[in-house]
Amino acid sequence: MKRLMIILSLSFLTLTSVVAQESVENFVLEEGDSLPRSPQSEAAYLAIEKVLSSDDFARKKTVTRWQAKKRETKEQRQESFPYWMITLMEWFEGTGGFFKALALIIKILLFALFAWLIYYVVKRYHQPIGDFFQSMGRHKEVVDLPTTMFGLDVQKDSLPTDVVATAQAHWAAGDKRLSLATLLQASLIKLLHEHGCRFYDSDTETECCQRIEQQVNESLSQYMWTLVGTWQQLAYAHQSPNDTQFAALCTQWREVF
Repeated sequence: MKRLMIILSLSFLTLTSVVAQESVENFVLEEGDSLPRSPQSEAAYLAIEKVLSSDDFARKKTVTRWQAKKRETKEQRQESFPYWMITLMEWFEGTGGFFKALALIIKILLFALFAWLIYYVVKRYHQPIGDFFQSMGRHKEVVDLPTTMFGLDVQKDSLPTDVVATAQAHWAAGDKRLSLATLLQASLIKLLHEHGCRFYDSDTETECCQRIEQQVNESLSQYMWTLVGTWQQLAYAHQSPNDTQFAALCTQWREVF
């Protein structure tokens, strides 16, 4: 109601100023000049300015709202992308069948490679894998480790501090049998207590090597075959190795153990 009264008052003042100006003679304004105001018009102008500057008309309000984003047309997108990119995309669309076939071939090759890898692992490590599955579901057996093998003391505290140096000292003293026995004894002790190999007191040299072949890596297994063979030649056939062969056994012992 208050705003209605203000609007009616403004309309009345405006009408009064128009009527007052009807008696003014017409004249031509120069550039930059403004119409002169009569006392009535000046009073009406000031009244209007005062009303408009009041709190009812001077309020400002900021409104924020969501607005849908204008989507570009196909022609606008083509203009924003380089021509070579558009050509490349069209080429990919045209060769979709080729890439599908290529992806299928790669997938088949990956499956074939995976199957071959499984076959290789099973073939290479079939014995350890078999032993592992056989041991599942049952308590681990407590195995008494042998204390002697081939007449050699294989208890852990019998291991020399420096195996190779001890064997070389016996060789230099002319006791070739004891030097080879030192290497063989130390090898059996390490296999029993550090590599977890399982032996029996009744095992022969050959049976021992066969068990080693199934329980350790290939390089260690080959070394034990060579060492045991050299030991058998000396112990039973009385054929001792030469200096070069013994030096090679010492060097290889450090490498595998």
